[in-house]
Amino acid sequence: MYKYLSVTYLNQCVAKIFFFVLLCSAGAVQANKSVDTLTLSFKKGQVLQLIAPVNLEGKESVRRHYYQTAIPLAESYGFANLGQLSVTQKIVGDFEPGAFVIGSWPSVKSFDDFAALPEWPELKQQRAQGWEELKLYNDQVEKDLELVFRQSKFYTVAFAWFNPENPNDYLKYLKSIEGIVNQMGGKFIHKMRSPTLEAHNSPKIAPDQITFVEWDSEDGLKNLLAHPEYELFSGFFKSGISKFEMFRIAPNV
Repeated sequence: MYKYLSVTYLNQCVAKIFFFVLLCSAGAVQANKSVDTLTLSFKKGQVLQLIAPVNLEGKESVRRHYYQTAIPLAESYGFANLGQLSVTQKIVGDFEPGAFVIGSWPSVKSFDDFAALPEWPELKQQRAQGWEELKLYNDQVEKDLELVFRQSKFYTVAFAWFNPENPNDYLKYLKSIEGIVNQMGGKFIHKMRSPTLEAHNSPKIAPDQITFVEWDSEDGLKNLLAHPEYELFSGFFKSGISKFEMFRIAPNV
Protein backbone atom coordinates (compact mmCIF):
# COMPACT_ATOMS: atom_id res chain seq x y z
CA MET A 1 0.00 0.00 0.00
CA TYR A 2 1.72 3.13 -1.32
CA LYS A 3 5.12 1.56 -0.62
CA TYR A 4 6.63 3.60 -3.45
CA LEU A 5 6.30 6.81 -1.43
CA SER A 6 9.69 8.00 -0.29
CA VAL A 7 11.09 9.77 2.74
CA THR A 8 11.29 12.84 0.49
CA TYR A 9 7.50 12.71 0.07
CA LEU A 10 7.02 12.51 3.84
CA ASN A 11 9.34 15.43 4.47
CA GLN A 12 7.51 17.41 1.79
CA CYS A 13 4.26 16.53 3.53
CA VAL A 14 5.47 18.08 6.77
CA ALA A 15 6.86 21.11 4.95
CA LYS A 16 3.61 21.68 3.05
CA ILE A 17 1.56 21.53 6.25
CA PHE A 18 3.77 24.13 7.90
CA PHE A 19 3.89 26.37 4.79
CA PHE A 20 0.14 26.40 4.17
CA VAL A 21 -0.65 26.97 7.84
CA LEU A 22 1.67 29.98 7.87
CA LEU A 23 0.19 31.28 4.62
CA CYS A 24 -3.37 30.92 5.82
CA SER A 25 -2.77 32.51 9.21
CA ALA A 26 -1.28 35.60 7.60
CA GLY A 27 -4.63 36.62 6.14
CA ALA A 28 -7.12 34.81 8.34
CA VAL A 29 -10.77 35.86 8.24
CA GLN A 30 -12.49 36.36 11.59
CA ALA A 31 -14.87 33.57 12.50
CA ASN A 32 -18.56 34.23 12.91
CA LYS A 33 -18.97 34.64 16.65
CA SER A 34 -22.56 33.49 16.72
CA VAL A 35 -23.57 30.43 18.69
CA ASP A 36 -24.76 28.64 15.54
CA THR A 37 -23.73 25.01 15.52
CA LEU A 38 -24.03 21.87 13.44
CA THR A 39 -24.83 19.03 15.82
CA LEU A 40 -24.64 15.45 14.56
CA SER A 41 -25.90 12.58 16.71
CA PHE A 42 -25.25 8.88 16.16
CA LYS A 43 -26.30 5.79 18.07
CA LYS A 44 -24.02 2.80 18.59
CA GLY A 45 -24.12 0.58 15.53
CA GLN A 46 -25.09 3.29 13.06
CA VAL A 47 -22.90 3.95 10.03
CA LEU A 48 -21.28 7.37 9.73
CA GLN A 49 -20.78 8.22 6.07
CA LEU A 50 -18.39 10.98 5.01
CA ILE A 51 -19.00 11.99 1.39
CA ALA A 52 -16.43 13.98 -0.60
CA PRO A 53 -17.63 15.18 -4.03
CA VAL A 54 -15.75 16.80 -6.91
CA ASN A 55 -18.28 17.92 -9.53
CA LEU A 56 -17.92 17.58 -13.29
CA GLU A 57 -18.62 20.88 -15.01
CA GLY A 58 -21.78 21.02 -17.06
CA LYS A 59 -23.28 17.87 -15.52
CA GLU A 60 -25.81 19.49 -13.22
CA SER A 61 -28.68 17.59 -14.87
CA VAL A 62 -26.97 14.26 -14.20
CA ARG A 63 -26.47 15.11 -10.56
CA ARG A 64 -30.03 16.35 -10.27
CA HIS A 65 -31.32 13.05 -11.66
CA TYR A 66 -29.12 11.14 -9.21
CA TYR A 67 -30.50 13.19 -6.31
CA GLN A 68 -34.06 12.57 -7.52
CA THR A 69 -33.63 8.80 -7.94
CA ALA A 70 -30.80 7.37 -5.86
CA ILE A 71 -31.22 9.51 -2.75
CA PRO A 72 -34.94 8.81 -2.14
CA LEU A 73 -34.22 5.11 -2.56
CA ALA A 74 -31.37 5.35 -0.03
CA GLU A 75 -33.63 7.29 2.34
CA SER A 76 -36.19 4.49 2.20
CA TYR A 77 -33.48 2.29 3.75
CA GLY A 78 -32.73 4.85 6.46
CA PHE A 79 -30.04 7.06 4.92
CA ALA A 80 -30.04 10.63 6.26
CA ASN A 81 -28.09 13.68 5.14
CA LEU A 82 -27.07 15.30 8.44
CA GLY A 83 -25.12 18.31 7.24
CA GLN A 84 -22.15 19.67 5.37
CA LEU A 85 -18.64 20.82 6.20
CA SER A 86 -17.13 23.23 3.68
CA VAL A 87 -13.49 22.76 2.76
CA THR A 88 -11.96 26.18 3.34
CA GLN A 89 -8.39 25.10 2.54
CA LYS A 90 -6.52 22.06 1.31
CA ILE A 91 -3.38 21.94 3.44
CA VAL A 92 -1.75 18.90 1.87
CA GLY A 93 -2.77 16.19 -0.60
CA ASP A 94 -3.80 15.72 -4.22
CA PHE A 95 -7.55 15.41 -3.64
CA GLU A 96 -9.56 18.66 -3.61
CA PRO A 97 -13.23 18.29 -2.65
CA GLY A 98 -15.27 21.43 -2.10
CA ALA A 99 -17.02 20.00 0.93
CA PHE A 100 -17.64 16.93 3.05
CA VAL A 101 -21.24 15.83 3.43
CA ILE A 102 -21.99 13.82 6.56
CA GLY A 103 -24.63 11.13 6.33
CA SER A 104 -25.82 8.23 8.43
CA TRP A 105 -27.35 4.78 8.02
CA PRO A 106 -29.28 2.95 10.75
CA SER A 107 -26.97 -0.06 10.62
CA VAL A 108 -24.47 -1.96 8.51
CA LYS A 109 -27.33 -4.28 7.51
CA SER A 110 -29.46 -1.44 6.15
CA PHE A 111 -26.43 -0.14 4.25
CA ASP A 112 -25.72 -3.60 2.81
CA ASP A 113 -29.38 -4.27 1.98
CA PHE A 114 -29.51 -1.05 -0.01
CA ALA A 115 -26.28 -1.87 -1.86
CA ALA A 116 -27.71 -5.30 -2.78
CA LEU A 117 -30.78 -3.88 -4.53
CA PRO A 118 -30.92 -5.04 -8.18
CA GLU A 119 -31.56 -1.49 -9.41
CA TRP A 120 -28.66 0.04 -7.48
CA PRO A 121 -25.76 -0.78 -9.88
CA GLU A 122 -27.43 1.14 -12.71
CA LEU A 123 -28.21 4.11 -10.48
CA LYS A 124 -24.68 4.05 -9.07
CA GLN A 125 -23.23 4.44 -12.57
CA GLN A 126 -24.54 8.01 -12.56
CA ARG A 127 -21.77 8.94 -10.13
CA ALA A 128 -19.11 8.67 -12.84
CA GLN A 129 -21.28 10.71 -15.19
CA GLY A 130 -21.92 13.56 -12.76
CA TRP A 131 -18.79 13.75 -10.66
CA GLU A 132 -15.10 13.79 -11.44
CA GLU A 133 -14.84 11.89 -8.18
CA LEU A 134 -17.25 10.97 -5.43
CA LYS A 135 -15.60 9.37 -2.43
CA LEU A 136 -17.66 7.85 0.36
CA TYR A 137 -15.92 6.84 3.60
CA ASN A 138 -18.02 4.55 5.80
CA ASP A 139 -17.47 3.67 9.45
CA GLN A 140 -19.67 1.91 12.00
CA VAL A 141 -20.04 3.96 15.19
CA GLU A 142 -18.70 2.00 18.18
CA LYS A 143 -20.63 3.94 20.85
CA ASP A 144 -23.18 6.74 21.05
CA LEU A 145 -21.61 9.83 19.51
CA GLU A 146 -22.40 13.53 19.31
CA LEU A 147 -20.31 15.73 17.05
CA VAL A 148 -20.73 19.48 17.47
CA PHE A 149 -19.22 21.88 14.93
CA ARG A 150 -19.39 25.53 15.98
CA GLN A 151 -18.95 28.59 13.79
CA SER A 152 -16.88 30.12 16.58
CA LYS A 153 -14.29 27.32 16.38
CA PHE A 154 -11.86 26.10 13.73
CA TYR A 155 -11.51 22.55 12.41
CA THR A 156 -9.10 20.30 10.55
CA VAL A 157 -9.59 16.79 9.24
CA ALA A 158 -6.67 14.49 8.46
CA PHE A 159 -6.66 11.32 6.35
CA ALA A 160 -3.78 8.95 7.10
CA TRP A 161 -2.69 5.82 5.29
CA PHE A 162 -0.37 3.89 7.60
CA ASN A 163 3.07 2.71 6.58
CA PRO A 164 2.75 -1.10 6.61
CA GLU A 165 6.34 -1.36 7.83
CA ASN A 166 5.54 0.82 10.88
CA PRO A 167 1.76 0.46 11.26
CA ASN A 168 1.63 1.75 14.84
CA ASP A 169 3.83 4.82 14.50
CA TYR A 170 1.11 7.23 13.40
CA LEU A 171 -1.00 6.21 16.40
CA LYS A 172 2.05 6.80 18.62
CA TYR A 173 2.40 10.21 16.98
CA LEU A 174 -1.19 11.20 17.76
CA LYS A 175 -0.94 9.95 21.33
CA SER A 176 2.37 11.78 21.85
CA ILE A 177 1.14 15.14 20.57
CA GLU A 178 -2.28 15.10 22.22
CA GLY A 179 -1.06 17.03 25.25
CA ILE A 180 0.51 19.70 23.04
CA VAL A 181 -2.66 19.86 20.93
CA ASN A 182 -4.63 20.54 24.12
CA GLN A 183 -2.14 23.22 25.19
CA MET A 184 -2.61 24.94 21.83
CA GLY A 185 -6.39 25.05 22.30
CA GLY A 186 -7.16 21.95 20.27
CA LYS A 187 -8.80 18.61 20.92
CA PHE A 188 -9.43 15.41 19.00
CA ILE A 189 -13.20 15.20 18.56
CA HIS A 190 -13.54 12.01 16.49
CA LYS A 191 -11.48 9.30 14.83
CA MET A 192 -12.85 7.10 12.07
CA ARG A 193 -10.77 3.95 12.35
CA SER A 194 -10.39 1.63 9.36
CA PRO A 195 -13.24 3.10 7.31
CA THR A 196 -14.27 1.54 4.03
CA LEU A 197 -14.06 3.55 0.81
CA GLU A 198 -16.22 3.83 -2.29
CA ALA A 199 -14.79 5.70 -5.29
CA HIS A 200 -15.03 5.49 -9.08
CA ASN A 201 -11.94 7.40 -10.23
CA SER A 202 -9.32 6.70 -7.56
CA PRO A 203 -7.56 3.64 -6.13
CA LYS A 204 -10.02 2.03 -3.73
CA ILE A 205 -7.50 2.00 -0.89
CA ALA A 206 -9.16 3.45 2.19
CA PRO A 207 -7.27 5.54 4.72
CA ASP A 208 -6.51 3.74 7.96
CA GLN A 209 -7.75 6.65 10.04
CA ILE A 210 -9.63 9.93 9.61
CA THR A 211 -9.11 12.37 12.49
CA PHE A 212 -11.18 15.46 13.25
CA VAL A 213 -9.64 18.18 15.41
CA GLU A 214 -11.31 21.25 16.88
CA TRP A 215 -9.22 24.38 17.53
CA ASP A 216 -10.00 27.46 19.59
CA SER A 217 -8.16 29.72 17.16
CA GLU A 218 -7.07 29.89 13.53
CA ASP A 219 -3.45 29.71 14.70
CA GLY A 220 -3.86 26.49 16.69
CA LEU A 221 -2.31 24.20 14.09
CA LYS A 222 0.50 26.66 13.34
CA ASN A 223 1.29 26.94 17.05
CA LEU A 224 1.32 23.16 17.38
CA LEU A 225 3.87 22.79 14.58
CA ALA A 226 6.03 25.56 16.09
CA HIS A 227 5.95 24.15 19.62
CA PRO A 228 9.49 23.16 20.77
CA GLU A 229 8.32 19.68 21.85
CA TYR A 230 6.56 18.90 18.56
CA GLU A 231 9.80 18.02 16.80
CA LEU A 232 10.40 15.29 19.38
CA PHE A 233 7.45 13.34 18.00
CA SER A 234 7.35 14.33 14.32
CA GLY A 235 9.54 11.33 13.51
CA PHE A 236 6.60 9.05 14.30
CA PHE A 237 4.57 10.97 11.71
CA LYS A 238 7.22 10.56 9.03
CA SER A 239 7.79 6.87 9.71
CA GLY A 240 4.14 6.07 10.31
CA ILE A 241 2.42 7.14 7.09
CA SER A 242 2.58 6.22 3.44
CA LYS A 243 0.08 8.87 2.33
CA PHE A 244 -1.51 11.87 4.02
CA GLU A 245 -4.21 14.45 3.28
CA MET A 246 -5.31 17.35 5.44
CA PHE A 247 -8.00 20.02 5.10
CA ARG A 248 -9.41 22.98 6.99
CA ILE A 249 -13.18 22.65 7.28
CA ALA A 250 -16.07 24.77 8.56
CA PRO A 251 -19.71 23.92 9.29
CA ASN A 252 -22.46 25.08 6.95
CA VAL A 253 -25.19 26.24 9.32
